[in-house]
Amino acid sequence: MSTAARRGQLLALSIALVGLVAIPYWQVRGHAFLTHDDPGYLRRNLAIQDGLSWEGVRFAFTSFRMANWHPLTWLSHMLDIELFRMRPGPHHLMSAGLHALNGVLLLLALARMTRAPWTSALVAALFLVHPLRVESVAWASERKDVLAGTCFMLALLAYARFAERQTPWRAAFVWLAMAAGLMAKPMLVTLPAVLLLLDTWPLGRLFARGPAVVLREKLPLLPLVAGSAVVTVLAQRSLGAIPSFEQLPLLDRLLNVPLAYVSYLRKAFWPTDLSFFYPHATGGADGGPPLGSALAATALLLLVTGAVLALLPRGDGRNAVWAVGWLWFLGMLVPVIGIVQVGSQALADRYAYLPLIGLSLPLAFGLRALGERGRAARALAIAVGLGAVLACLPLTHAQVATWADSETLYRHALALDADNYLAHANLGTSLVNREQYDEAAGHFERAIAIAPTFDKARAAYASLLLLRGRPLEAVQQLEAALAVDGERPECMHLLGRARLALGEVDAAVVLLGRAADLDPTRAEVFNDLGQALMERGDADAALRAYRRALALDPDMVEAQHNLRLAREAAGR
Repeated sequence: MSTAARRGQLLALSIALVGLVAIPYWQVRGHAFLTHDDPGYLRRNLAIQDGLSWEGVRFAFTSFRMANWHPLTWLSHMLDIELFRMRPGPHHLMSAGLHALNGVLLLLALARMTRAPWTSALVAALFLVHPLRVESVAWASERKDVLAGTCFMLALLAYARFAERQTPWRAAFVWLAMAAGLMAKPMLVTLPAVLLLLDTWPLGRLFARGPAVVLREKLPLLPLVAGSAVVTVLAQRSLGAIPSFEQLPLLDRLLNVPLAYVSYLRKAFWPTDLSFFYPHATGGADGGPPLGSALAATALLLLVTGAVLALLPRGDGRNAVWAVGWLWFLGMLVPVIGIVQVGSQALADRYAYLPLIGLSLPLAFGLRALGERGRAARALAIAVGLGAVLACLPLTHAQVATWADSETLYRHALALDADNYLAHANLGTSLVNREQYDEAAGHFERAIAIAPTFDKARAAYASLLLLRGRPLEAVQQLEAALAVDGERPECMHLLGRARLALGEVDAAVVLLGRAADLDPTRAEVFNDLGQALMERGDADAALRAYRRALALDPDMVEAQHNLRLAREAAGR
């Protein structure tokens, strides 16, 4: 086939892939922002509300907001706001567009490495329409997933060119793509290992050029890995992203690892019952993961690993795809498999965005090998590949629909697991926003009953109690939350408000001042601190607090009104 014909074929396949993405994801144009993380990333993030600006760039590169350092992600959100303001539909469509781009780049990279465009297109199609990708695409806060995915695919394409001719410029493109990806999400720390797997198959460079040579080529990428790991730990620790109740015992974390891997495998081949949050299993004797299930899962993983490694030949034989795909899947999940626990989830669909490609490789290229055995085998291979893509489409379309708005998402999660405490707490918050206070209280109480140390549920419930004029009950909830983690600024803030409502002005000033020190980015904290200072008769200090609130949020009407009152009280 001529070069022009090959390019035309790739163009046609790329257009088909983009059209395939539109089938399940076009509906996101009508989706809303969620109450889960979206306020912190978008709706309440004053630093990016003006779109692209030099101040926004400074924030992007210096901030650990949301317990992450991902400046490229922040710049992406700023660009959306610059173009679309805060209309959620275009933000979601931008993520869907990036996802489509990722599929096209994956096609181009694999086709260049394997010289098998149709098989590469099957891998890309499965990547684009598998239901496990929905969370990364349909959730605005997970822009970092699809953006890091774009950089990952660009790195693969750059490495395919580097494998053809090793020049410093081509190596630099790989390095730059990885650096950019790490500035979107640190998941790309596993990229050097993936490139090493690709050197085994399909590039066949590991044994042709020698392990020492291909390993030496990866050395310039290792400082990026080390730097990203250090910055990520600092970011997570700086904002208390690992509260004490989430620091599971080491044994529980280790037992969860094989269970999580097997869960990802099950969801890869039977992608049903998908949720935005999966609590840890509690079937063990001590309330942790069940030991028997963990041992069985470990045995299964070891069995599969031994089987695929046994197929690994010396050289670039086609059987190597089984080992490469399996190790791709296992290895890319290592940073998020829960050995170092960040968050309270046992696993998450979004973590499979890139690792799942590994499982698609042996499936697609195994079908290609089957198709070479004759006409009937070829027809069977085409039917299986096409059937897998078509089977995913309705499942993905239905899963995208569950992300339409907060209440739909949380009720879907509770339909799958009535003991999903985060879904109860988040649904309660959504119901408060709709002024359905009685039902919201029931969900908060249920969340606290399931997870008594879940301080976010207690804080949300306390906020509702304050809203309903029950400050003493709010104090009880907040003191219980602070007994778990005494440095939670949101709980400190609400407790200060509760003390102020009870007339305990001095205690309120201390608590609100501490909350402002812990999180100096929230205008409402400084506004409430100003009110407490006014109650204490310190109008000058109140003026400073109100000015700080308005510096953070110039449109805060309540702070503007309070500032005028404080000026009058101070005789100004």
